[in-house]
Amino acid sequence: MSKQGQPNYKGINFQAWGAMALFLQYLRDPSFSYIQLEAPEFEDFNLVFNDGRKIICESKDWKRSFSFSHLKMILQSVLKKNILQDNDEILVICTKLDRMLKDKVHNMKYWGNLVASEFQKRGFKNTEIAILDRVRFWEIPTKKTHLVAYSLFSELLDFWLPQDELELTHLLLLSSFCCFNTSFRLLYQIINLGIYHT
Repeated sequence: MSKQGQPNYKGINFQAWGAMALFLQYLRDPSFSYIQLEAPEFEDFNLVFNDGRKIICESKDWKRSFSFSHLKMILQSVLKKNILQDNDEILVICTKLDRMLKDKVHNMKYWGNLVASEFQKRGFKNTEIAILDRVRFWEIPTKKTHLVAYSLFSELLDFWLPQDELELTHLLLLSSFCCFNTSFRLLYQIINLGIYHT
């Protein structure tokens, strides 16, 4: 693989592991319906629920911290495409996150009027500021995404597998996840019909 292709592969791999981890996390939620991978008008993937609500997920595996300007670009894109419904959320999965951004976005939920000026100073429009309370972050090192997915997968199986067999099983599922680039309804049905026991 050329050096140019390596960052793309790394980002796709981070996105796939993050998507798999979130899929496995929400699989037990009775209101969870399916995962959409790179659906039209969307960037990375969405978690879709029975009531139509979705979590719009953006994954960023960068050496630099995810910053105010990066968030502004995502919000502009979401608003321009008109894809955010009333109960939707935006989840940014990133390897590094600007601490001040994390704090300011968190504080928007409680002290919006006081914190909004910080975003205005940074060039955010009122429409972008209005949806900041629907933004969440998941900061996780690249190497940890697969560990989270393995842990959740082990928990769903509800029986012990040797690590190498668990990794092989999980890699097969991840391969399907990446190759088919469709919803995981089939996997959801398989797990609920026999492999997954509560």
